[in-house]
Formats: sequence, C-alpha cells, structure tokens
Amino acid sequence: MTDDDIEKMLSSDGQYEDEKFLEKKVAEIMEKFDSVQIFATRYTPGDGNKSVSVTKGNGEWYARVGLVKDWIIRQDECTRINEREQEE
Repeated sequence: MTDDDIEKMLSSDGQYEDEKFLEKKVAEIMEKFDSVQIFATRYTPGDGNKSVSVTKGNGEWYARVGLVKDWIIRQDECTRINEREQEE
C-alpha cells in the first residue's frame, strides 16, 4: 500500500485534510507559544451521521496534558456551581 493509497482512504471522510489543516494551525500557534494542543470535531451528515474528531499538538507534552486536565477540572467546577445555583 502506497502513501497515496493511505491518503485516499483517510480522505474519504475528510480526516486527512482535517489533520493537515490542524498541523498548519499548530505550526502557526507555535510561532508564539511554547506548546499547543487542539481538539476539534466535525459532524459529517450523510456519511453515517457521525462525528469526526481530530487532535494535533506540539511542544512540551506534560504542559499540554496539564492544561487539558486543568480545563476539565474548571469546567466540572463551573457545572457544579451552576447546578447548585439553579437548585436554590
């Protein structure tokens, strides 16, 4: 199987193009920042009505993981605070 064959398989749902797009954006962001991690999803109607997810990142791995963990914790805390306020 050649690289072209793999590219065609991946591009059937646009994933290859999505990954290349995000790679360019990561490179642009890395010009100003030390690390970056991008998570993106796209709904694909007519293709089994599924969502396609793509992640790309660069830079210090522990910094990226720490940032994601911190974001998840903050989102969880905001959700809990909002739920408590609605109950009152």
